[in-house]
Amino acid sequence: MAAIQNAHDFASIFIQLDNGIFNLYADNANSRWPLNNLAALVIVLCRELARRQFFLPTGWQRLAPVASAEQGFRYKAKMVVLGSIENPVLGILNHQGEQLDLSDCPLYPASFVPIFTLCKAFISRAKLTPYDIDNRLGELKYILLSQSLHSGRFMLRFLLRSKNCLASIVKHVPWLLQQIPELELVSVNLQPVAAAVLEGEEEIILIEQHVLAEQLNHVPLYLQPQSFFQTQPVMAASLYHTAASWVAELQQQQGEFKQIWDLFCGVGGFGLHLVRPGQ
Repeated sequence: MAAIQNAHDFASIFIQLDNGIFNLYADNANSRWPLNNLAALVIVLCRELARRQFFLPTGWQRLAPVASAEQGFRYKAKMVVLGSIENPVLGILNHQGEQLDLSDCPLYPASFVPIFTLCKAFISRAKLTPYDIDNRLGELKYILLSQSLHSGRFMLRFLLRSKNCLASIVKHVPWLLQQIPELELVSVNLQPVAAAVLEGEEEIILIEQHVLAEQLNHVPLYLQPQSFFQTQPVMAASLYHTAASWVAELQQQQGEFKQIWDLFCGVGGFGLHLVRPGQ
């Protein structure tokens, strides 16, 4: 199969599993092109953005599209903990049941790589047994890492099956903070249920700080461990700014709003961008 020469006239882009490896393709009715290098992927993503813009309803087309960065844009990582105490793996299981380490995944900023390396060292140091989903043995299920785009500081969460290794985590947290001075918040979440549920209800904060401060468009936002927040803050900032512009325009036309409802608001990004002082 020849590599893509250009991205004209393709119908879609999709992911296909080939011999246990996930590959990205572009295709139309007559051809299929593997996207086996970043340059080809960038071309196709640009064409896909233009195609989607073309099919927008009349009126929406006047809005300029906002393109995401191709890599380094995801500021929250959810890593399955695999492997062993001595050789932990942070990543996923593919469809063949093989362990894939995603510590250097280009979706995340480069600043995540050394943090993941230290997390692996911490797992070995604290003797945290990775959870084996087939045998339902082990304790550490996931590591969740978030970074503030504004400050560069991190929130690190350990998702455990039980409290069996909580004392060991508490004991070694000072070492972790010494190795990663950018850590703003460290916590443990207990998820004892053997089900496809990421988090449990009980969260145990391990250090003094209880929130990770973020700031988008000069608006302060405060992330708690179980708060919902967009994983791509640059795009979130653009969404919030656009919504605030629309609301400001409407208030000029119709008068000041007395109420603004921000449903399913997470940390309140939209609502906080829409209100004015005194509202």
